[in-house]
Amino acid sequence: PGQTIVSQLGNEGAAFAAGMRPSTLGWGPDDAAHPDRFIINPTDGAELVWAPAGTFRMGITAGEIEQLWRDNGWDPGWKGTCHDAQPAREVTLTEGFWMYRHGVTNEQYMRFLAEAQAEATPLPELEQGYPNVPVRGTWVDADLYAAWASGQLPTEAHREWAARGPEQRLWPWGNTFDSTQCNS
Repeated sequence: PGQTIVSQLGNEGAAFAAGMRPSTLGWGPDDAAHPDRFIINPTDGAELVWAPAGTFRMGITAGEIEQLWRDNGWDPGWKGTCHDAQPAREVTLTEGFWMYRHGVTNEQYMRFLAEAQAEATPLPELEQGYPNVPVRGTWVDADLYAAWASGQLPTEAHREWAARGPEQRLWPWGNTFDSTQCNS
């Protein structure tokens, strides 16, 4: 189902169309993740992966924060940055959803600025020289971009569920912090 197109990264996949779900693509059940498969947003070429409905523990406990700081030797002064991740609580997402596989890049954002009739913040000239770097901007700019791309911004719960998965990982790649896996 759906026409095959090429993503911004040069990968082929089905073009996203309203109502697509893993089962309609022949991937298998909608209540399972399909981490090696994606569809492509025809507006911006972004690859989208399926995140099934599920229940998970969102946030982090004070004990886990203490353990992370002990294990990683981080500056204790930064512990306060975790206050918005507390308290840990159970959250249920009752519907599966499509999520961008990668962050929106400067190149994608520049295309949005050229094509959309939106009052978005221009990309600083310096950042235009880095087309494949994730764009930085305001929530308003991100919301305008999402509307242009026929999508919507994920909620905090959507982002955390997509990153932690049903395995309840602390990080998208596992339970051990690895500075080579993120910008930190």
